[in-house]
Amino acid sequence: MLASSVLEHVPRIWVWIHELARICRPGGHVVIINPVSWHYHEAPVDCWRMYPAGARALFEEAGLELRLSEFGCVDLEWLQRITPARLREKAFWQRFSGVFGLWNAVTRLPPEGAFDTISVGRKPPPEVP
Repeated sequence: MLASSVLEHVPRIWVWIHELARICRPGGHVVIINPVSWHYHEAPVDCWRMYPAGARALFEEAGLELRLSEFGCVDLEWLQRITPARLREKAFWQRFSGVFGLWNAVTRLPPEGAFDTISVGRKPPPEVP
């Protein structure tokens, strides 16, 4: 099951994640992609930005095994490839994401590089006696 650019518009994500887990088949996957660097955009509501630590808490709350949760920007992979090795650490790019967030908040234009969190969880199969 895939939910892309949905989470930020769900007022009660702790209820929503339980519903995703309920309708996912055992052994199936729940994939959530959510923007991090976009400005507040009410459509009709804009409630959340989620990072990997938040994804872990949310998925565990619903009984889903978190298989992957990463924060990054596909649009800027070319820039990351030409960046000196010591600056390629995730921490650098996470700090850099604030620049795009500020650009977006001031100009209200989509940033050239949008940062997102992608999280993949798996609903455990039923236990066999």
